[in-house]
Parts: sequence; structure tokens; C-alpha cells
Amino acid sequence: MDAFHVVQDANRRLDECRKVEQDALKVGIPRYPLLKQREKLTPRQVQQLEWIRRKFPALYELYQLNQLKEELRDILRGRDVDKGRERIYCWFLAPESASNAEGWVWAKTIRSWRQEILNLIYFAARGQRHTNGYIEGKITLVKMIERLGFGFRNRESFLKRAFIGGQVRDWV
Repeated sequence: MDAFHVVQDANRRLDECRKVEQDALKVGIPRYPLLKQREKLTPRQVQQLEWIRRKFPALYELYQLNQLKEELRDILRGRDVDKGRERIYCWFLAPESASNAEGWVWAKTIRSWRQEILNLIYFAARGQRHTNGYIEGKITLVKMIERLGFGFRNRESFLKRAFIGGQVRDWV
């Protein structure tokens, strides 16, 4: 778990809600004003965001919850572990007060990853970067071997091909 995936999850949930609203009301709802950082919005996107606030209050509420991801970035940039912990516990409570179901679901997800998020603060305060790049690399390797194994008719032949590559031997 890393900050990138928290942000990615928040954006994915918000975009899914946008699509549901858009399909239900048959109205085009702009995507980028909802997903961009507030300080990087263009004047036109600010106007679009205001239009979304007036026309789609539930979606706008989820957008405000989505802005918590920006606050998480600020927390992780800080160097004080105790202050970060205090801010993160307040951050955990915000999605629980949402009036829509997606906010509650996101709150449950955030709560289940609480210890990992607190670990991010701990490592960030020490100037260490936490990344899951190693695991992402292994997943990419397995997917590449699966692509190379296309056409093998049985699992044994596939595994032999994987072992010939020699790169997966340590964790199969």
C-alpha cells in the first residue's frame, strides 16, 4: 500500500459515481474538474465544478471527500510523526460522515488500511520512501511470462517455460 494507490482508489470511485450520474440523467458531466487538484484547475474547470456543485450535490459531496487524498499528500510530506498521526485520525473520520453510500464504502476501505497509512507517515517522517515497486515488478514479470506462454496447452508446459526464464524460480 502506498499513497499513489490511495489516490488512485479515490479517483476511481469518484469517476465511477460520475459515470452513474451521467448515465442516469443523460447529461455529460466533465471528468477533469473532479479529478484534478483544486489548485491546478483552470478558470473554465472552476466554473464546471461550480455547475456540478449546483446540479449534482451528492457527486459534489463525494468530490469533497475525494479532496482528502490531497490532504493525505500533505500529511505524508510532513516530518512530524505525532502531528501526522493526529491529522490522519481526523482524516479517517471524514468519510464516515458522508451521506452517500460510496463515501461509507470508501471509509471502510480507508479504515481497513489504517495501519499501512500510519506506516506511510512513519517512513515519510524519517525521510524514507515507501514503495511497492518490487511487487509491481514481480506482477509485471508474471504477466509477461503468461503472454509468452500463450498457446501452451497444459500448466506443466507453462511452468517449464517459466523456469527456463529462471526469473520466477525464487517464488514459485
